[in-house]
Amino acid sequence: MHSTDKELHVTEPEELEIEAAQRKARERWLTTYSARALKQGAAIDNAIVRHARFQELVGSLDRMFLLGKELRQPVGGVISGSAGVGKSTLCRYFLDTLPQHDLAESGSGVLYIRLRRGRSLAAVVQQILGQLKYPLFKTSNANLDAKRSLTLDALRRHKIRLLLVDEGHQAINHSATKRDDGSAISEYFRELMDETQVAVCLVGGPSLKDLGHTDPYLESRCVVNEALQGFELDDHWVSLVQSLLPGNGALDFKQLQTSREVREGLYKATQGNLRRLKQYLTELAMATVDASKSNPDSALMKLAFQRSFGSEELQSCPWK
Repeated sequence: MHSTDKELHVTEPEELEIEAAQRKARERWLTTYSARALKQGAAIDNAIVRHARFQELVGSLDRMFLLGKELRQPVGGVISGSAGVGKSTLCRYFLDTLPQHDLAESGSGVLYIRLRRGRSLAAVVQQILGQLKYPLFKTSNANLDAKRSLTLDALRRHKIRLLLVDEGHQAINHSATKRDDGSAISEYFRELMDETQVAVCLVGGPSLKDLGHTDPYLESRCVVNEALQGFELDDHWVSLVQSLLPGNGALDFKQLQTSREVREGLYKATQGNLRRLKQYLTELAMATVDASKSNPDSALMKLAFQRSFGSEELQSCPWK
């Protein structure tokens, strides 16, 4: 017998079990949503609704960006709002649509950071240095003062005009029972504004409205006070729903616009919240496609509600 270089591959029992499990998983996913349904859902999920209030706040960010380096007076602002109203989307949209300009040495001239609960000032300084591409060792309490000064110099050198702070409510001291001078992070933002003329905008939860109580000195610098809120059941809500509905001809959701009962049901189901509305319409589009229909009936609207918000909320579902 002649030997060959090829060796037979013997499949181990464990490998067969893994392949079978993967096959079952793929089959399970296909029975949940088809590729066509996922495509329809993604179109709604990825949509950015530039409603009137959204556009106004983009304008506020534009003004802070333009004025940050031009005025000696500190330029700052607060944009507050409850969960799901579109605050992080506003930040992303502003960053993505900033026009080309020569106002910064490199990049957009905007530095975006997202605060995390319980993070220290050292972690915030480290995050800013990382965004500015400084390959440094970890910031600790031992070297904090030096790294803090370095961030101020780096912001000047890169000609950063606006520091956009998402989850900005994490910067304030919520445990304060009386007016005080804020947290270490909020005090750092004050120094940053005074020393570098960078505008600072805190974007976060409703507790940012208490900034005057927790850090009146930072509040005196963040004079622009804005809020992004949920929607009322009015013409703005109708326009919002209409802007998110599928418009490619494969689905016909006209009844969601024309039926007053359906519009009111949508509002009740989503509580006037943009995130909940996008979640629901995404699920509704996918369920309708996989049911081989062009427009949803009450059974599909109930199914989409259950998939969006869970069985525990079914008692509040408008569609029985």
